[in-house]
Amino acid sequence: MKRYIAVVFIFMAGVLSPTPARAQDTGTIFGQVNDASGGVMPGVTLKLVNTDTNLTFDATTNPQGEYIFTPLRIGNYRLEASMQGFNTAVRPNLALNVQQRMRVDFTLGVGAVGQSVEIKGDSPLLETGTSSIGQVIKNNAIVDLPLNGRDYQQLAVLTAGTVPTGGISRGSADFAANGSRPLSNNFVLDGVDNNSYILDLQSFSSLVVAPSIDALQEFKVQNNNFSAEFGRYGGAVINTAIKSGTNQVHGNAFEFLRNS
Repeated sequence: MKRYIAVVFIFMAGVLSPTPARAQDTGTIFGQVNDASGGVMPGVTLKLVNTDTNLTFDATTNPQGEYIFTPLRIGNYRLEASMQGFNTAVRPNLALNVQQRMRVDFTLGVGAVGQSVEIKGDSPLLETGTSSIGQVIKNNAIVDLPLNGRDYQQLAVLTAGTVPTGGISRGSADFAANGSRPLSNNFVLDGVDNNSYILDLQSFSSLVVAPSIDALQEFKVQNNNFSAEFGRYGGAVINTAIKSGTNQVHGNAFEFLRNS
């Protein structure tokens, strides 16, 4: 009877445990294509190229002239929109961050397919595709800013609504967000739950795996109105992405010295 109860408990724990959402560490590019008069254009072919890896994605606008690419690995992209009888519009240098919903609209003018128009300009500062509020800490800040113990969590306090915590943390970089305790934060690593539900008695850390800063591409601290896919937490969501491969050969070396 005891064995039967144990088996049922294990089965129910597996069924009820949250499933990691892989899309949590990715981004989305979407938008609408119009003609010069402002009318929507269905059937437009869009080609998206990841310039870091040369991976290519294709899409076609729907009857409302809308398109979407999701989920996309964070990185740098180039987007083209083309249709017979119209110029090809090109949008280079699109830097997609973790959990970003980037809107890129096109206006196609009449012309030959072989003619292309390159649209220059940065992505808008206001992200209208989502109501979530947060800030991305990029790789150059992670690597270049001084960190005691090379703990990237220390940089989370650069975002609004966060404060460092002291007390029993024994040097841990735990922080509080939205007035909640550090254990109310939700740590996600490449789309996988990275929370220590029982406080680590050795390092008093709220997360399970703290990757080397050399392995991190970026992380995003979302502290307000984040998507229901994260759930459960009253603090912040710390969404961390590990570096992935590119066409360039690269590596790291570091020395960590602290005299006693």
